[in-house]
Amino acid sequence: MAFKRPYNSSDQGGVSKKPFSSSDMKFISFTQSATRNDGSRSQGSSNPYQAVEEERKKVVERNKAPDIDVMSMVSPRQMQDARRWMEKLHNIVKQRMNSDQGRAKSMTDNLSHCIQMMKTNPQYNYVELSRINVDDIPTNVKKGFNTFPTEGYVCECRVQDVYLGMGLSVSKAGARDRAIEQSMRVMDNREVTVIAVQRRWKQRNYPDLVLASEREGTRDHVPPFFSPPEGTQDYEKD
Repeated sequence: MAFKRPYNSSDQGGVSKKPFSSSDMKFISFTQSATRNDGSRSQGSSNPYQAVEEERKKVVERNKAPDIDVMSMVSPRQMQDARRWMEKLHNIVKQRMNSDQGRAKSMTDNLSHCIQMMKTNPQYNYVELSRINVDDIPTNVKKGFNTFPTEGYVCECRVQDVYLGMGLSVSKAGARDRAIEQSMRVMDNREVTVIAVQRRWKQRNYPDLVLASEREGTRDHVPPFFSPPEGTQDYEKD
């Protein structure tokens, strides 16, 4: 915040004294043609990697939800209030991070402190990795692992119904801290704003408010919902 065939030395006259054996032969590997002599398609010529990729694309297409008109589903008043509130929080965060007290604390402590100064608390939504399609997790959330964990959690950090960031770790505390780190990277802009985006839950898209850089006016790698959003029947059951 303002606040990276090898030569044999015994050969004579070009004739090797070493007995010739089948192990000295090097075979060329041939790939079966994709078509028969009559021009028809060969059944045994399928590429397994290509088949996997085609199946993955089919799954992605099946999971794709129809786009929605986000701005018609978020009132101007709601957007204005969210932006004003986030601007105030951003100013408090900048002051905190530029203070001696803030520099001595962790990002988790600092963000929680700043939000509490706004008379509210951050919200953390945890979901077990076993319940999530890993392909849906943004690359910027998955990076940093030499070996991707088979068990753990993703954590979504929110405040005042606004998405701030997401983190992943083998523990809830670790996932929370990673989510806050991502949130603070957005806060580490000269100015911030709130934008409306669509996020998928199951086979439908729903509107959501997201913290973003005011200069860019957008937010990359926003994930789908991993827990039911408010206003859905799944949310009421959860």
